[in-house]
Amino acid sequence: MVVLAGPIWSSKICSPTLVYGREHKDQFRKAAVLCTSRSSEPGYAKKCLATLTTATGIAPVAMLGLGHREIRGDHTAEVAKFVAALKNSTTTTVDEEEQT
Repeated sequence: MVVLAGPIWSSKICSPTLVYGREHKDQFRKAAVLCTSRSSEPGYAKKCLATLTTATGIAPVAMLGLGHREIRGDHTAEVAKFVAALKNSTTTTVDEEEQT
């Protein structure tokens, strides 16, 4: 599992995260993405995550985008959902491993 994370710069995920995702996506069995943004526009960080997944072709098992408003407020539920999605995606039975 690889978790790509970074801040939003000029309406896009930061270039180091984007470049790393593009260059190494074929090596990821599973990936998740998260980002932070200083924008107070609701949902802005989540929209920017879409640019990362589109530009890299990565289909993440979990996504978390937190903007200024979410970071300053109570974001425990959003983080808990992200962590739960990560845990659920890494739970693999022996039968599933044998099929791959």
